[in-house]
Amino acid sequence: MLGCVVITRLWGLAGASLSSVVFSVVAYAYAVPRICRECLKSAVGPWYAHMAKILALAMSTYGAVLVILYCQAKMTLGWLTLGYLSGTLGFLLLGYLTIGRGLGDSLLLLLRVGMAKPADGADPVL
Repeated sequence: MLGCVVITRLWGLAGASLSSVVFSVVAYAYAVPRICRECLKSAVGPWYAHMAKILALAMSTYGAVLVILYCQAKMTLGWLTLGYLSGTLGFLLLGYLTIGRGLGDSLLLLLRVGMAKPADGADPVL
């Protein structure tokens, strides 16, 4: 925690945002192996492999958009907002395609039930 304060003091706002990332990395490096070993009685490798897939998906969608915008010199607020929205759409689409069949079907069912309006005007019950 003291390291986060030092980074923020040295680099200001950029340091504050970086300290959040550093804190999360340290927490994952310390807490995840311990939780897997002591609580879940499972190996830590599959958890880190799953997180690596999610990180690779995020970097490939958002990173690709950022590289395209940077190479085209379109780093204005409007273009960055449009890029963020398109990166999010790509992340959602690729994320849906990579999840298992059972979870995908459950998500679609939840969306259908959430969008359905009951005939009597009552709130839908999930």
